[in-house]
Amino acid sequence: MSGTTATFSGLTGGVTYKFKIAGINKYDTGVFSSVLAVVAAEPPQALDAPVVTLEGLYVKIAWTALSDNNASILSYKVLIEDKDGSYIEDVNACDGSSATVLANEYCLVDMDKFWVAPFELQQRTLVSAKVIAINERGSSTESPANTAGTLVETVPHQMNAPTQGVDTDYQRVHLDWDTVIAPENGDSDVVSYIIYWDQGTGDDVDFVELIGETSAFTLSTYTITSGLVTGGTYRFKVKAVNKWGTGDLFSDTVSVLVASAPAQILSATTSIDPLTGGVVIDWIAPDPRG
Repeated sequence: MSGTTATFSGLTGGVTYKFKIAGINKYDTGVFSSVLAVVAAEPPQALDAPVVTLEGLYVKIAWTALSDNNASILSYKVLIEDKDGSYIEDVNACDGSSATVLANEYCLVDMDKFWVAPFELQQRTLVSAKVIAINERGSSTESPANTAGTLVETVPHQMNAPTQGVDTDYQRVHLDWDTVIAPENGDSDVVSYIIYWDQGTGDDVDFVELIGETSAFTLSTYTITSGLVTGGTYRFKVKAVNKWGTGDLFSDTVSVLVASAPAQILSATTSIDPLTGGVVIDWIAPDPRG
């Protein structure tokens, strides 16, 4: 044959064929090349759109391999849409070359991976992905992106400051705060409210847990009856926790004076002033209660 290209048909898919080439002129046949081994195969068939679901504490990106076109799939490339609408690969989020992912045909991605670079997705953004299959002959075209599935959830938003409740008096502090619901709960149910207080020190760095961090507390009201001094001022702040954790920011603080109206005057006495003839009333001062 003349030229530098040869095409062979009728080959069996998946079979490795070996070739060697030599040039021929009028004098003789030249030295053959080294052996070239070629698998009768093509890059894999493009996949269907992946299925994206929420599974426990992870976002699951799953796909199903179609035809490998006679050469085993060696890896996948998973592309996830970023905030700018570009589909990019981040192997720290989903490594399609790992043996586990290759065998399972899915990735489990931590939700917080979507909040930060390189994706930086906002709450309620659809997690959209495309998948590419790779064999020794090359890469498939990109799959379509999923158009439905899991939306990004976040930690709860910063809360409003708690308020002083009606039951606050000279012996206790009653606090109320707004129940956190969607979207302020990050679109995930609140599992605890954490309350910190300054223990009356007045120092911003001395806030410590009052309740909700070491054990869950899900009510939106709380009453403190110990560790208080009548007449003292105490500051409190709160934040919410959901399955993804808690944000860095507490609410603003509320200052509460541990006090109430004075106690009842229990008795009084009367007498006549001998000099003026006027009525004199005497009583014992009540507990000021702050």
